[in-house]
Amino acid sequence: MSEEYRPQIFMAALAGGKKVDCYFTNGAVRRYDVNRAIRLGGVFAPLRNQKVFERAVTVMDGVLSFDLSGRRDPYDMVDICADVVYADGMAV
Repeated sequence: MSEEYRPQIFMAALAGGKKVDCYFTNGAVRRYDVNRAIRLGGVFAPLRNQKVFERAVTVMDGVLSFDLSGRRDPYDMVDICADVVYADGMAV
């Protein structure tokens, strides 16, 4: 079985509104609109609040994450897979 290289996110920066610029290990930068996830509701609902969104955005284990508690506790985070950000994000 061959393993395909999948780039991971190593840095994320706010890009205005609910958009985040994600920097990948292969040199790509993708701008991802998190409104896609927020519209799903559920665990993403707290991100509707702009202050929470801006405070919570981070990267953990190669994925776009939102640290809702501020404690870097993986059980208090919601995340968006790097594959989704790469595929659905706009090249910057």
